Formats: sequence, structure tokens, C-alpha cells
Amino acid sequence: MKWVFAGLVLAAFVCVVIASLPAAVMQGGDDDPRLYMRQMAGAAEVVVIGTTDETSVSQEKGTDKIIGTAEVVVVAVLKGSLKKGDKLTVTYVALDPKNPAGGIFSPRGKPHIYFLKKGEKKDAYEPVHKKFGILRATASNIRFAEKVLKVKIDLPGEEKAEAGRVTRPTDYKYAIVVSAATKSDASWGKVVEKLKSKYKKSKLFTYSSSIDEVKQAVAKYYPRYVCFVAKPTDAGRSFCRSVISFMRTLDDDPYEDAVWAILTGYDVGDAMRIATDRELTVEYGLLHASGGWLNWFKEGLYFSEGTRGNGSVKKPGKPSKKIDAPRDTTQAFVKAVNKNKVHLIITSGHATERDWQMGYPRWGGKIMVAGGGSLVGRENLGRGASYPIKTTNPKIYYSWGNCLIAHINGMNCMCLAWIHNGCNHFYGHIITQSRQCTAPGIGHYFFTLQDRFTFAEAAYITRQAARFTQAPGYERCLGGTVLYGDPAYQARMAKSVKPAYDQELTVKPLGDEKYKVTFKIRANREVSFSPRHGGAAVAFLPGRAVSWSDIKSDCKTEITDNLVIMKIDGKLKKGDVRKVTFTVKGKGFKKQTGKSKKEEEEKETKKAGEDKKP
Repeated sequence: MKWVFAGLVLAAFVCVVIASLPAAVMQGGDDDPRLYMRQMAGAAEVVVIGTTDETSVSQEKGTDKIIGTAEVVVVAVLKGSLKKGDKLTVTYVALDPKNPAGGIFSPRGKPHIYFLKKGEKKDAYEPVHKKFGILRATASNIRFAEKVLKVKIDLPGEEKAEAGRVTRPTDYKYAIVVSAATKSDASWGKVVEKLKSKYKKSKLFTYSSSIDEVKQAVAKYYPRYVCFVAKPTDAGRSFCRSVISFMRTLDDDPYEDAVWAILTGYDVGDAMRIATDRELTVEYGLLHASGGWLNWFKEGLYFSEGTRGNGSVKKPGKPSKKIDAPRDTTQAFVKAVNKNKVHLIITSGHATERDWQMGYPRWGGKIMVAGGGSLVGRENLGRGASYPIKTTNPKIYYSWGNCLIAHINGMNCMCLAWIHNGCNHFYGHIITQSRQCTAPGIGHYFFTLQDRFTFAEAAYITRQAARFTQAPGYERCLGGTVLYGDPAYQARMAKSVKPAYDQELTVKPLGDEKYKVTFKIRANREVSFSPRHGGAAVAFLPGRAVSWSDIKSDCKTEITDNLVIMKIDGKLKKGDVRKVTFTVKGKGFKKQTGKSKKEEEEKETKKAGEDKKP
């Protein structure tokens, strides 16, 4: 539908008082939980509004009377014509306390996104559409609003993290490791500068000939993320193996202590695109293997690699449905990719650095490099009709079951070509894959837990879980798989179904930098924890653990510098709970309840009511 709006007169309900705002508000810190949006056509003025405190704006039952006040709001304004990709700059203004409603708040003062149009009365605004007129200001709804308005909105803050997961990468230390030669290159140096400006807590580590030159300095920095920036000619197998060894040996324990990835590209433009992009909501999956994962997506398409003619399609809000797929899936696969709506691709089967054979053990067509960073699909074992791949939208390539596909052995390779065709993350093997491989574990943490972890976090967690559970073949797999991209890239699944299990992590201060930590999971369905597919429940600690003690758990547990890992044997039935408590001494820890804000408010309200009882 067309969105038609009238002009907006801000003076009717706001007055600019930027100078008087609290410092925390001016910095756009954690005190900015309420976010609102308006968009007026014509002059194309967009406003993002939110309070910085917990107000109690409400509507008196049976009347139009608004009760309560709001002291500070956040407003972002852009004048002129809007086009896709435009960014809004956030400024701060105060709301007239005598007019707390002002067309901004909903009854009961809950945070919402507003799509408004001018009403019949002067300066009166009303929802444009009954269904989409008012939306709660969750991260997913903000992304929805961006999609509708076709703009990119840089907000001053994000939703508070659910317990045990990282949602604000700018709050954590980010190490950038790069060679002096790459940094001094005029074009690649700009990629490094882009990362530095993107992550305010970033620090640059420059080496001459070996990344080991900066290992001790990086170890002392204690980063949450480590990004290795490398030109494609420098990102071969030996470099990847040196990165894996680097991350394993930052301290004496066997675990990698930071989420890491290698940022490269077919050309510097690819690297700059990845360094610039911030987030991706994964809704549509294109699977040429592992069809059981399809139902975790909002929508998608699956072609069986093992049985020709078998496939499934997934529509929003419905379970996947079997379809008759072509025996040679080349044309259909390329057609799906070229629609620029695929957010994640899964492949398996035989592959080399220059092609992927579609199907296993019997294969039909091939996806092949075609030179210049381009790709082409060819039917009939690569000898039939060809279909050029032309795609630009941001996406992830998750190759858990292909040999060699992530090995950069020259400019004409699958990895660089897919990155050149929109892949902000590329995961795969730089060696031949064995049957005992832990790479499928990423699907457990990324797909079945929905939006809990980013793809980079899921890849990282899989590596640590495999090492702890001693999954068969883990040493070879961990030494031969890599992730390309930005390790703090916020690529998450769109939450379309209930996760396989819920998890919460609570932190209670004990004094003297000591904290009591409880990590608990509860199964929402039957869940398998096979070593090959995760084998453990994992949560990020909110700070860096220096030491720990008093571990009490109903399963084998490991604490690392930044993780708590519980090994789960076999399966959990719906409702089953696993829990661990321990005492930790650490840096950067804060009190954390493990409950949502709404649950905390309900608890306080109930407690207040009980206190008033005689």
C-alpha cells in the first residue's frame, strides 16, 4: 500500500534543550530504552522519538485523559528526499511536560513505533494503518520499519541483552590485526579506518611479517572480538592456520578467548562493504543439504543433495511442504539466488577451490567460478546449459559439508567469488573434509536457538563446545575450518518459531569483584545434543572471568575466560532443565537477573501489592 502523510510541525509538542540533557543521554547509552518513529511524506521528514527514563504515561479508563509525564525524548530528523540507504543523525530534545501525550505515547506508555498521518484536527496525528500503525519498539520491529521506510536508522541504543548473549558489540573490545604493508596501502588502509570508526572500543595491532609479533599485546588487551584484515593474496591456507594457532595460544587454556574472523575480499570494495555493514536479519534460507533445518527459517527453499527430485518449500507462518524438485537443480538454485532475497545458503557434497558439485553421492550440475569474481551454474556435470549468478544482497554462505571450498589458493576461487557476490560471511573448509566433522554444530546454535547468537558467535561457540566435549575428529575439523567477514557482524536469525530451548544466565554481586553465576536451560521440545551437532549448552559471560570455584552442576561443566559450557549427554525432553551455579572473580561483570524487563516489572508490581496487604 502507499504511505501518504502530511507535514509535521515539531514545535507543537517539543522544544529544543540539547544543552540541558544529562551526559548519559547525550552519549546515547544504556538509558535510551524507548524508541519511536514518525515518517511524513512530501518533505520526507523522519523522526525517531524515545524517553530516557521509565515513565508512567497511561490513559484513564473510559476517557481520553492522559496521566503521567515524560521528561526527555530522543529525536532524529532528516529533511529532503529519502532514498534507500539514507542514514539519520540522532539529536536530542525535550518533550513539553505539560503535554506528555503529544501524539507520541500509546495508552499505558509502552514503547512503540508509530506510522502517523495528519488527522482532521490541527496538529493531530493518527495511525496510518490499523495493523501496522502501532508496533512495539523491539529490534525486529525497528528493522521492519526500516524496510517499510527504505532507510537505515542509526539508533542511539539497542534493546538490552537477553541474559547470556552479546547484542551490543560496541560495548566490547575489538582487536584489529593487520600487516604494516596492508595498512599502508591507501585503499586497504581505509578498510582498517572504517573498522576503527565502527567500533569505538577498537585497537589496532600492526605486524611486519608474522601475526605472532602482536600475540602478547593482543592477549593483554583481552578483546571480545579479533578481526584479521588481509588482502586476498595474503589469506591462503598457511595464513588461516596461523590465525587458528594464534587464537588457541593467547593464554594457557585450550580454548579460543575471542570471537574471530578473517576480513578479506575479491577486491578492496568487498572488504569495505563488509567493514561498513552492521547487521543482517536472516529470514530466507536456500538449502542444498540439511533439509531438517528449513523449518527454523521464516521462509526458504530446500533441494535434497542425496535424493534427486526431492525438495521442500517454506512459507511464512507455515511448516515446510514437500515439492517435486528438478533432478538437476542448477537452474532452480541460480534462479533463487538471483532474486536477491536469499539471506543464507547451505551447501554440502564434493567441492574444490573452483567448483561445487551439486548432489552427493550422485551429482547433477556445478556451481563454478567464471573469472573476475563471477560465478556460473552449469547443468549436466558442468557440461550443459549455463546460468550466470548475479546477486548483490547481503548474505551468509554456510558450507558445512564441502571440501576445500574456503581455501583461497588464487583469485579465481569459490570463496572470493561468493564474497564478491554479496556474502558478508563465508564459512567452510580449507582442507578436505572428514566424515567426523563438527561444522554442523553451527546449525544447532544459530538455527535452533533462533536469534540468540550471531552467526560468528555460533561458529565460535561450536569450536569451543567441540573442544570441551571431545567430539570425534574435532582437532582436524577445528584446524581446517575458517570464517571470513567481520566477527562482530550482527547477523541473526529472524525469530519465527520458539527456540529449541530457553536459557538464562543470572549474575549476583558478592563483593570484592566476586559474583555468583547461575546458568540454566529449559527444553521447549525434544532436543538432541549429539557431539557432532553441538553437544553442549553455552552462554557468554558478561565480563572476563579471572578465576572460578564452587561449581555445582547436574552435568559436566567448563568455565572459560568468557564462556560457561554445559555438556549435555543424549537428549532432553520438553520441560527438562539443566543448571550450573559457580562463583567467579572477574572484570566487567554487572548484576544480571536473567529475566526480561517485563518480567521484572511484573515482579515489582506483585511485590508492591503484597506489601500493601494488612
